[in-house]
Amino acid sequence: MPAFDDFVGAVRGTPVVTRVMESMMIEAAQALRDICRVFESTGEPMGGHHLPAGGYMGEMIVRALIEAELIEEVAPQERGFLHRYRPTESGVSTCARLDAEGVFSRRPAG
Repeated sequence: MPAFDDFVGAVRGTPVVTRVMESMMIEAAQALRDICRVFESTGEPMGGHHLPAGGYMGEMIVRALIEAELIEEVAPQERGFLHRYRPTESGVSTCARLDAEGVFSRRPAG
C-alpha cells in the first residue's frame, strides 16, 4: 500500500504527532513509576484505576507496558477488582535506571 505508506510518512513526521508520542512516553514512564512504587511499598499490585492516564491513551499505555514486558496483569483476588498490575523484574530495573537518570524529577508527577 504505497499510498498509505506515503500518508503515514507525511503525518508521522509532523510536530503534533511528535508531541503526542512524547506525551505518551511521559505518561508510560509515570505509569511504570507509580506501579513500581506501589508494589515496592505494599507488595501488592496497583489497581488500574490509580494510573495517571485514563481512557484510550491509558489503555494503550498499559498494553504497551505489558507488551514490552515491563508490567504484568495480575488476576483479581476478589470481585470488584477489574485490573491490577505489578512490575516485572525488567520493569523494576527500567524504573530504577530512569530514576537514576533523573527522568522523574524532570517530569511532573501524574
